[in-house]
Amino acid sequence: MKISKRIKTVEELEAAAKSKRSVIVPSSQCWYKPCPAAFVINLQGHILVQLFRKGMYLYNKKET
Repeated sequence: MKISKRIKTVEELEAAAKSKRSVIVPSSQCWYKPCPAAFVINLQGHILVQLFRKGMYLYNKKET
């Protein structure tokens, strides 16, 4: 799994959702797998804050 840019704001998460990207939170037990940003942006605010603090990243498919 290859991660790239860290997402720190809701605006960055919104841009990822509009471009149909996936995000991951490697340090989380539940969110370490790629999940569509469009789904994540609809989570409750206190959950988003926790994910931002743990480190949310854009997901890039591993290139072979």
